[in-house]
Amino acid sequence: IARQPLLLMISGQDYTAREFLDACTTQPAWRGALDRPNLSRQDLSQADHTFSGPGDKDAAAQATLAWLQRCFQPGVPWAR
Repeated sequence: IARQPLLLMISGQDYTAREFLDACTTQPAWRGALDRPNLSRQDLSQADHTFSGPGDKDAAAQATLAWLQRCFQPGVPWAR
């Protein structure tokens, strides 16, 4: 199992995202995928698949930056 950090960003107004989340709970091959200790999940409930709404791209960028700062600071095992 990979130990590197993973960021999963879910857009709430995206049918593909909903299907993925459903598969993670109903499909044997995907069960437990969201429970991995190295997975961080960020839900943007009003965003669509392309983050095209007002402020959605900024919210995605800010969430990504905050995640990078948490995961890749000195002393974290995978930070180089």
